[in-house]
Amino acid sequence: MNTKLGVLFALLSGGVLMNVQANAADLSPKVANLNPVVMDTGNAGETVLGLEYQFKGNLLSKALSDNEGFDLLAADGSIRNVVLSYDMRGTLATDKEKNPKDFQTFGLDAQLLHSTDKGTLKSGAFVKYEMDQGFDSKQWRYGLGATYGKSSLLASHDFLGVDVNYGTIAVDSDVEREALLGEATLADYDRVDAEVLYLYPLKNPLIDTVEFNYRIFYELDAPDIIKANRLDQYELTTLHLGLKNKLYLAYSEGKLPFDRQAGQLFQLGISHNF
Repeated sequence: MNTKLGVLFALLSGGVLMNVQANAADLSPKVANLNPVVMDTGNAGETVLGLEYQFKGNLLSKALSDNEGFDLLAADGSIRNVVLSYDMRGTLATDKEKNPKDFQTFGLDAQLLHSTDKGTLKSGAFVKYEMDQGFDSKQWRYGLGATYGKSSLLASHDFLGVDVNYGTIAVDSDVEREALLGEATLADYDRVDAEVLYLYPLKNPLIDTVEFNYRIFYELDAPDIIKANRLDQYELTTLHLGLKNKLYLAYSEGKLPFDRQAGQLFQLGISHNF
């Protein structure tokens, strides 16, 4: 069966989902991306050079026999595997104080992968380490998550991905929370993250793909002072154009955790895959 598997977790602009697709029979997807990028917030003096990076792959992949499998989507023609994978991603800037996407992560995922012609479902547990570029704010995150991907949904070779995670944040240090709460040791808290991605390929002399990405991070039962300062919820919406010769252009609104302020962001970069 030639089912397309959306290999989720790409750094469109630091996102969880990938704009890379691979055949479902490829059970050891590896990604190594280093993308030089110019980032501009639209404010005077806020243009900065950066490097988007992502390294991911499978540490272990075990196929399940028919009597071990789980019929999550369909019984016939499915591909079922237990996968242990790693993922490291983020954006580094030449001036860390001006980094408009200052959210770096390294994670391990243990998931059950189930793929049919109806799509691919990955679900399981994760542990991640999140930090800013200067390591001033850093925290552990662990929990459960699920990702669904489907290609050729509305058009040939388009792609829809949805990712939902529920996890606990164990804070090592968080500059903004410490200042607001007045606590040297911060309590753990729970956070729900979700991401939706849709990629549409174009037959255009200049543009190869159009991609929409929406991410949200929502803290559960946040203290009132955290809510009042809008640190309980982060949203980032991005429109990404994949151009010819591996160039890309992206426009974003919002902010990620550890970003210093919400706003607009323009990016022009070069995709470099190893």
